[in-house]
Amino acid sequence: MLSTNRSTRRQLELHNDRLPISRLPAEVLSQVFAYASHSVWDRGSWDRSIPAVCRRWRNVALGTTSLWTRFEIYDDSEALRYAHLCSSRVPTAVGLEVVVDLLGDSWDEILPEDTEECTQYAHHVFTSIINIGGLTSRWKSFSTHTKRFDACIASLDFIRSSDLPLMEYLEIVNFIEEKEDDWETHRAQVNSSGVLDLAPQLLFQSLPPRLRTLKLINVPGPYVFGHPSPQITGLTHLQLAVFINDYDLHPLNKVLDANPRLRTLSLSFTPTSDEHVEFTGGDQLLPKIQLHDLEGLSLLGINSSMWALSLILMLDAPNVKRLGLGISCAANRDEFEQNRSLLRQVAWSSRALTEQFQPYFPQVTHLSYSFRGHPAIDLELLLDAYPGLRSLSIESDRCLTPLMYGTPWRVPTLEHLRVLEPKKLKSLRKTVVARHEAGLRLKNVEVVCKRESSEGDAGEDAEEDSEEDSEEDSEEDSRRGYKAG
Repeated sequence: MLSTNRSTRRQLELHNDRLPISRLPAEVLSQVFAYASHSVWDRGSWDRSIPAVCRRWRNVALGTTSLWTRFEIYDDSEALRYAHLCSSRVPTAVGLEVVVDLLGDSWDEILPEDTEECTQYAHHVFTSIINIGGLTSRWKSFSTHTKRFDACIASLDFIRSSDLPLMEYLEIVNFIEEKEDDWETHRAQVNSSGVLDLAPQLLFQSLPPRLRTLKLINVPGPYVFGHPSPQITGLTHLQLAVFINDYDLHPLNKVLDANPRLRTLSLSFTPTSDEHVEFTGGDQLLPKIQLHDLEGLSLLGINSSMWALSLILMLDAPNVKRLGLGISCAANRDEFEQNRSLLRQVAWSSRALTEQFQPYFPQVTHLSYSFRGHPAIDLELLLDAYPGLRSLSIESDRCLTPLMYGTPWRVPTLEHLRVLEPKKLKSLRKTVVARHEAGLRLKNVEVVCKRESSEGDAGEDAEEDSEEDSEEDSEEDSRRGYKAG
């Protein structure tokens, strides 16, 4: 009987191998087309125009609405023509997904000081989308990416002046390179624009009733905080990276209070002043924010640990499962102690260790950690407080020591390990092997290495690593990640 079943299964497999794709049900073909449309294609390696397609494929594709609802506008006139084609094939009642990249050669040709031309060009792009039928009243989601501060402001102003009744997802990302010079240049542009000194701005002309996800990266604070009219309400996902003049928790308290259903929250605040900005509100008692649906909390790129500590104390979020912490390097002894105070609060729910201590977020199973200073010592504190972690993401291999030794071993339930920019792959291998030999086998280890420059000049860390590790292992580990076991 078993052999008969195997024979039947094999015959079916052979039949499926010979089945022409043209004979697949229309529903299956439609799903295949939709799946392929979300793949990342190199625009220069394929021709958007296909010379001949069978009638059945064409009919199925034209009937698959999801293929035509996504507009991707980039620095190419062909993209706008294709978006026009898509617009003509989508019923007016169907929401559109609009992605606009304000990047490319045309933008690079605009001088940094020519703010007016940059702003006008951004408005020209948005107006072109509307002219081809992409009315904002049809937008279901909108994402725009730029490296120009003026284009970011133009995007915010455009959103403020638009009617967005169907909007569910809004993303405005102002990219800034990690290089110190790029950050300083960008901060100088923000300061010279005077936008941080403006009165609080309306983010929306009228609140989008369906908006659930908001992502604003490297935008000025007045566009987010301070306006008396509620601007951000009813969200389930909120990610903010904001330029500010000074730290103040009151505006953020009001925003979070208006979004009690948040499931993920990511915050990063960057002062633009050349001088060190102190947080002076540590003694203020702000209303406790009930966020019982919150599962993901990230405080990355925080320059004031006392501000982050006060924020955490302001939250009642007992169900957080994914926690991200990233505090800048302490410049002096006081800042070092402030960093430690934040860690103790997260680990012990108090500034001092007690026999009956409980972690501040008892449900955490994933930790992303990128503290500077004494990473191994600080990480030990967190790992001892959260022994049930199943996933850990750390910055640099200097944090591996707490995972390699211990009596008993720390986080015995750990299954997934992610290491960013390790200097020595040998340290990672030793850690994986040591835990494996102790019966604490990791299921997956991911290595994320810094991308080399286009000229092919590797950094000093990469050179040291290539000297110690074989060329084959280094290339494989860097490109694909080291898989344990």
